[in-house]
Amino acid sequence: MNSPFHGDSAAVAARVRDACTTVGRVAPRPNARVPSPPLSRLSGIDAARGIAMIMVCLSHIRYQFDDVPEIYALLTYITRVATPMFLLLSGFVAAHVLSSGRAGARIAVVDRALCVLIVGHLLLNIEQLPQVGVADWLLSRVTVTDAIALCLIVAAMCAQWPTRLLLFAGAALARCCSSSCATR
Repeated sequence: MNSPFHGDSAAVAARVRDACTTVGRVAPRPNARVPSPPLSRLSGIDAARGIAMIMVCLSHIRYQFDDVPEIYALLTYITRVATPMFLLLSGFVAAHVLSSGRAGARIAVVDRALCVLIVGHLLLNIEQLPQVGVADWLLSRVTVTDAIALCLIVAAMCAQWPTRLLLFAGAALARCCSSSCATR
């Protein structure tokens, strides 16, 4: 009898164990990319970003209450921190993703930034298109979403720079911006 289970019990047990551990296992191709495990979600940060998003929406609709000063003032006080809080939390998430070491993290951040840049730029102020014309509408304005998208792209490009170089670049940029603001 030529059964693989023929022989002493220890050898049979070893063959069964080997067969069970190799079932379903496929040898990886030599140049195959192994997918990274998904990043764990930071539920507290996700919740805070959700609250910030709601507050940003409230800050955009508060102008509908110009004729009711009490509601307008309340929404203004509540939403005064909305955009800075959302930007701070989004920057934290971008830094977390970029520092995770996950394969493709930089590409994912750039992909999201390009989506924000293209979709945000095209959709914001679309009602102005008939008044200003296509060329001016596309090229003569910069919105906050454009700035956020460009900052995400720069962050992805600079993610692996040493800390001292980032500090130097930030100081040089701050100096450049402060001197250009002083000349205006």
